[in-house]
Amino acid sequence: MLAAQERLDLARSAVDLAEKTDAAVAERVKAGKEPPPQAAKSAAELELARLDALAAEQALGVARGRLAVIWGAETATFDRAVGRLARVIGALPPLDALRTRLEATPDLARWDAELRLRRAAVSSEKAARIADLEASVG
Repeated sequence: MLAAQERLDLARSAVDLAEKTDAAVAERVKAGKEPPPQAAKSAAELELARLDALAAEQALGVARGRLAVIWGAETATFDRAVGRLARVIGALPPLDALRTRLEATPDLARWDAELRLRRAAVSSEKAARIADLEASVG
């Protein structure tokens, strides 16, 4: 959620910058210092920045909803998460330690056993499809 909030903040800053750039380009075109296609290019870049901000807003909504579900709520009753993303990323253990923890997780062992059972069932069904041919001479 922190990353999604930062992405949205950056996207909004990009929209502000694109709006200022678009206004400056429009003034330059009006003054005859820039060709008219430059204004269209600037307007298109502004719209792309707005679309990026909209996508970032939607991604934040999804992240907020996921966090609420993790906490056992149906909907999020909060607007922002508080924290520093750099501190969160720096606090992660090394990848090897995470792999070791993952391998010791009971859920992983359960799903591994479930996978083996299903593969065995598929193999059994495939073996049952093959006809057992018997020949007799008599």
